Amino acid sequence: MVGALGGLGGFLLPNLLGSVKQTSDSFAPGFLALAGVAFGALALLRLLAVTRREWRHSWALPKASAETERISVRSAD
Repeated sequence: MVGALGGLGGFLLPNLLGSVKQTSDSFAPGFLALAGVAFGALALLRLLAVTRREWRHSWALPKASAETERISVRSAD
């Protein structure tokens, strides 16, 4: 999945910048558009982090119970 998205980005970015360069004789509008997309993604992630705090903790491993800790101490001896 990551490789496919990287390949897609490696195809779209040069095409976008090339098209913008041909139409405006400058790379600036293309880089501004990419900066806008990056800023939008950052804003969306910040909004997610503020409104849904539990999503960060849902990835964490569950805390070990007292029984699990007692077993791990016994096996270490």
